[in-house]
Amino acid sequence: MIPIHAISVNAHPRESLAWFLCYRYLGDRATCESLSEAAGITVEIPPMPDELFGPGEKDVFADAAIWSLEKDVAPHLSDAFAQSRAGDAAILIKLMDRKRRFGAQLDAIECEELEPLLGFRPASRQEGMEALNKRIVSDEIDDTAVIAYLTRRAYRDEWLHEPAVSLYPTRTWSKLDD
Repeated sequence: MIPIHAISVNAHPRESLAWFLCYRYLGDRATCESLSEAAGITVEIPPMPDELFGPGEKDVFADAAIWSLEKDVAPHLSDAFAQSRAGDAAILIKLMDRKRRFGAQLDAIECEELEPLLGFRPASRQEGMEALNKRIVSDEIDDTAVIAYLTRRAYRDEWLHEPAVSLYPTRTWSKLDD
């Protein structure tokens, strides 16, 4: 999954970022579920920000852009590639809106969940992930706790990126052999 992470943060505008994000977050969740299963760890799906904090403030600009693309533009495109790109653009607008509405709340949840793993509350999600990576590399942290955290994080990331993930719904990896 490492290459898809690099591609999804460095994609050229000509690339279908919506599909890259779909594969990234589906893959993260499915990989974490497989790791949890292999390690015999049961991880509950955590509550998502809309359940905890409500739907967030609507964005009239995002709603207007999505409406325009889906109702006024896409139906009048005759080229299949152009139709696909219009759909991708609508997905990216939906993602931007979800990140705007729920990004800070998710970052706060991540910092809170990282605190027991790190022994301190990181100031940001990025700082926390950097510290977690160092602890993993130096083998200073319990694998079970890391797998459980990363699985919960993957569930939240997949939820946040739902507009892209919906391109390939309910995707899972094959079960591991016994």
